[in-house]
Amino acid sequence: MAMTMYHGSRDEQIVLHEGLCLTGSYWNAVSYAMGARRFAHEVTVGLDGLTVLNLDEGFDRDENIAPADLDPADFPGTDVLVFTDEDPQGREHETYRLLTPAALAAVTVVSAEDLDA
Repeated sequence: MAMTMYHGSRDEQIVLHEGLCLTGSYWNAVSYAMGARRFAHEVTVGLDGLTVLNLDEGFDRDENIAPADLDPADFPGTDVLVFTDEDPQGREHETYRLLTPAALAAVTVVSAEDLDA
């Protein structure tokens, strides 16, 4: 099953890298697009065959740390971490952090929207 996901960035082309964070919310992704130029990237991700770990804990406001800040080595055998995060405006959303080459290979880039055009 492929899911439509989004990533906000200052880069015109999405950079697929281990640790990439995606959200199912276009508006949350837009809030991460900061800089002189801002882009919202739409992708599809096929999770079939990947090991997905849903974490109970999410963003820790007191410590200002999210599971996206943790070492991927702490989650051996996991391709994708799913957790509750907060965008820069403090709105909660679900984040999918891609940890492995297999997870990145499951990404198909659909579009990049120039938010300042």
